[in-house]
Amino acid sequence: MGNLGGYETVTKFIKKIGGPKVFVGLLATGAAVSFGFGAALRPKIEKVKGKILKKKASEKGFNKEEPYRFTCDYELLKGPNVSEGDGFVVLEVLDDVAIIACENDLDTPFVIGIDELKSISNFGK
Repeated sequence: MGNLGGYETVTKFIKKIGGPKVFVGLLATGAAVSFGFGAALRPKIEKVKGKILKKKASEKGFNKEEPYRFTCDYELLKGPNVSEGDGFVVLEVLDDVAIIACENDLDTPFVIGIDELKSISNFGK
């Protein structure tokens, strides 16, 4: 029995705590508690994520007093519909795309091509 390694250790532990039913119950309770903590912490995690994105934007110099404005109505791919005059901030510029956050939804960044962004807003002008 000495060559069973971890199996032997685990079975001894399960027997000490009261058998397989108790062990499965402990696992289920642990999973439920973990899921509950995750669900409770999600809003706080999202809030911290938003703060980090805003901080990155200000560090990169894209966060100016007045946000950029859309110059026409437009439907962002996988994003909100924007109207002429709606504001946005540029969080990051990577090669030929920008990550933006719209004024009406600052917590959800969207990716858009730089050329496309220039054609529908005052960005880069």
